[in-house]
Amino acid sequence: MDLLPEERAAAADEVASWPQLVDRCEAWDRVAADPAAAALRATAFTLVTRLADRRAEAMFRLADDPWQDPWFAGRMLRQVDGLIGQLPDGQGADVTAEETALLLTAPFLYETLWSTTAARERVLRPHDLTPSQDASSDRAAFERFTLSFGQPRRRATDAVRAGRWDAAEEIGWWLLHRWISRRPEAYRPEAVIDLLGAELDQTGVWQPTRLAELLRAVRADPGFLTRTDRDEVLAPTGQDRIRERMVGYLLAVARAMAVETPTLPEVVGEHLGIADPVSPAGIRDTVTGAEWRARGTALVLTAGCGHPAVEVALRTHLDGLNHLLTDAHRMAAATVGDPATEPLRSLPTHVTADGLRPAMVSGAPAYQSAGVRFRLAEDRVRELLMGEQLYGDPALAIRELYQNALDACRYRQARTEYLRRARDAESTWAGRIQFEQGVDADGRPYLDCVDNGVGMGVRELTEVFSQAGVRLADLPEFIEEQAEWSRLDPPVQLYPNSRFGIGVLSYFMLADEITVVTRRLGRDGGPGDLLKISIAGPGSLFRIRVLAGAEAEAAGAAGDAGTTVRLHLRHGGPAVNCVQVLRELLWVADFHTEAANGSDRRTWLPGELSDAPRPDGDGEDDPASWSAAAVAAPGSRVWWCRGSGAVLADGLWAGEEIYGAVVNLSRELAPRLSVDRTEILAYRNEDVDRLLWAAVGALVDAKSTVLGFDWLYTFA
Repeated sequence: MDLLPEERAAAADEVASWPQLVDRCEAWDRVAADPAAAALRATAFTLVTRLADRRAEAMFRLADDPWQDPWFAGRMLRQVDGLIGQLPDGQGADVTAEETALLLTAPFLYETLWSTTAARERVLRPHDLTPSQDASSDRAAFERFTLSFGQPRRRATDAVRAGRWDAAEEIGWWLLHRWISRRPEAYRPEAVIDLLGAELDQTGVWQPTRLAELLRAVRADPGFLTRTDRDEVLAPTGQDRIRERMVGYLLAVARAMAVETPTLPEVVGEHLGIADPVSPAGIRDTVTGAEWRARGTALVLTAGCGHPAVEVALRTHLDGLNHLLTDAHRMAAATVGDPATEPLRSLPTHVTADGLRPAMVSGAPAYQSAGVRFRLAEDRVRELLMGEQLYGDPALAIRELYQNALDACRYRQARTEYLRRARDAESTWAGRIQFEQGVDADGRPYLDCVDNGVGMGVRELTEVFSQAGVRLADLPEFIEEQAEWSRLDPPVQLYPNSRFGIGVLSYFMLADEITVVTRRLGRDGGPGDLLKISIAGPGSLFRIRVLAGAEAEAAGAAGDAGTTVRLHLRHGGPAVNCVQVLRELLWVADFHTEAANGSDRRTWLPGELSDAPRPDGDGEDDPASWSAAAVAAPGSRVWWCRGSGAVLADGLWAGEEIYGAVVNLSRELAPRLSVDRTEILAYRNEDVDRLLWAAVGALVDAKSTVLGFDWLYTFA
């Protein structure tokens, strides 16, 4: 379902009026005395005219996108103009002509960037989320992303089967808009140059690198603007005296006040494709008719909502805006009198949702309450998630320990590669994962998992590790860093194996208490603070302390980054042997891996097939001779073997047996797994076929000990 018929002509007129909108802004009057203002105003008119043409082209290509909102840029512009108008004259708060030009053109650049990106990705057919067997790499990546939105995805596929294409389009395009915001390509300076034209003066106000950073800041979390651990940062005052950080805050606040409908919280997606659905057109009506009213130093959002999910989404959205305003005022308070931040003191102190109410439909409220919904009983659900009802086997906690360590090492590997290629940083780092099971000095049994991966800081601990359902890939920092990596040729890529973000809860099947010692590897390659986290139980508070001096030495932590997770095993709890569990699960390790439990020790070398037990349990050959006889293909993704083999998920056994070969579907080819990650639910057969065909040369090599008549007969 595209724009309503009566909206199409109005949308076209709105985009065509962009140049006039920017030219009529009252903010120009504040800088009229500046000799450069007239030329900047003319250039802004020209740039926005070009952007309007590109947006009109995208509107045609997005004809079936029900979420496109051609009025958003105008709403954001009005908020920018209003924020500038609230700044007091003098007192260091004046906005220069250059800053004014940048502020007034940014809303149109922002809207055009995302609409053209969505138009380009429409080839992925978001209206049909049926898994495709011949998916392109982008389509496959999009499909993997949609797996994180189980309920909307199921409703979309059900809608396709039932022929309800309007519902399928609403859900599919909603997911596509969320996916493209995570695509690093959108944040490249080259994307800005493409929109504004190569003839643009790239050393003036509209520098592509600066614009790319501003566009990223507009959607980023509040802390983004003050961080210094990045290659490209918005300067408090640039070399041309433009206060980039101040401009970034004003744009981020204006964007939040304008309310971008496709990016509203996920409660919207949960109410698509149902009997009483949220309507994209209804959300646009609500947002278009919304008003901000002053209440002292605060602002109140007033709007009539046609669905309770819209009211809940707007309330959640305002919570994020309040975090942003708090961050801006905190910065201004810390630098009183600094012209680089003085304008931020004039921003509203906070916003409220007191003016949100049900819309009137046929003389009656559209709903009675927006706060009634099913809620989880936290303590009981936590017991379910961390218990055997979900995972079945307590030993799977060891699998989760390994996979989290694997993610940490992969992340550090990618960050190290970027630093080496982008900054010529030398490193001898090689990933290592170690398990040790034993009894401590107090007689308490423990299980340690030690990795020298990327480590964690307070942010990662509070926003990922401690929150069930949040994954590494959900962090804005991860998305932003991918944008930097993508600028290299070829780009640096990272494929986390985390799918659901609830694996940490499985630790409590083995332990009632956990101790974590971790040090984060910074974006610049330097180590962060050494942190010790004590967790008394699944519902307990985290006690986070910085270790230094003797305490750091006592913790046995060198200056390198990495993480040690110690499970204080329950007395009388499940009896597990980490060596035996890993021997059965871990067939191919990405990094050097060791496990020890007393005298029982085992080592996995990177990229080599281990002597894991054969899936058919055939005792004719012992596992060691079976793996030794396997024939490795170049690239170590296929090993030809006698008897039964397996399809692995990131090197781990996941219950998928095949004859004659071990195929490791890892990183970009990783299959879809069950919640407990013990079963492969889906993978693309053509990926396995392609890997097997590419490995035929190794099979027919004269030295092969596998290929024979009986083997070939059974394989065929």
